[in-house]
Amino acid sequence: PFSSKVKKAPDHPFVGPVSFREEEAKVFFGRSSEILDLHDSISNPERQLTLFFGPSGVGKSSLLFAGLLPRMQDHWNIFYEKRKASIGLPQGLKNLLVKERDPSLPTLILMDQVEEMYTNICPSLGNEEPDILLEDIIKLLDQEPNTHILLSFRKEFLSELQSLFSSRNISFLPHPLNPLKDAGILEAINGVARYDHLRKVYRGLNFEKGLPEKIRDDIIKGQKSHVGPMLQIQLRKMWDVVRKDITPTLTFDLYEQIKDNSLEEFLLQQ
Repeated sequence: PFSSKVKKAPDHPFVGPVSFREEEAKVFFGRSSEILDLHDSISNPERQLTLFFGPSGVGKSSLLFAGLLPRMQDHWNIFYEKRKASIGLPQGLKNLLVKERDPSLPTLILMDQVEEMYTNICPSLGNEEPDILLEDIIKLLDQEPNTHILLSFRKEFLSELQSLFSSRNISFLPHPLNPLKDAGILEAINGVARYDHLRKVYRGLNFEKGLPEKIRDDIIKGQKSHVGPMLQIQLRKMWDVVRKDITPTLTFDLYEQIKDNSLEEFLLQQ
């Protein structure tokens, strides 16, 4: 179930070339098992640190903001920090820890774009940032057994982060996010059309028979890690054409019209 903060479905059933946000949680489909797995990982009292990683464009931010957070916010204190080169992650962590918390709830700290402490050096910390962050995390987890930290980063930096925490025998759970597969792609395509309460919001939105499978097959042939963004660009383009129809229907003809332009838009976004 969603938290009390998720009130209604968004104006559009597909987000286009951007990440899903919390307010789009009700139309975020295709990652059900991944959301459950990550939730279970974070809720495991024997682990206080999760390394959440995947290739660029795989949908890490969307899963966190539209998948995980809306299902946890009523039961956890949740704080988010996107790494800023001007201050670095250690100061970002300190800034989070002074925020007001409900002492009766466990705390989840999400730190995003962690790989940038290796690629975009903080002037005041230099190459010391990873070691400083390590010491700060060790101290925090020792003092707060009900706090869990999730570090999100590109998979190319898994070795660096594993070595960093292993150097001090810090227990962590590596949690990869892989590109959408067949079943997840189909769920992401027709999830909105499968639920009556959402079909009502979008005036009976439906697909011509066989179109979701055709889109899935084309996506799998053409993309690897960027399945989600490409899919949302295509679906949003089709929706924008039919959204004022009495009963919006996504058809094979419409798909063929927007397909090539969608690929160009996706490449420009990269």
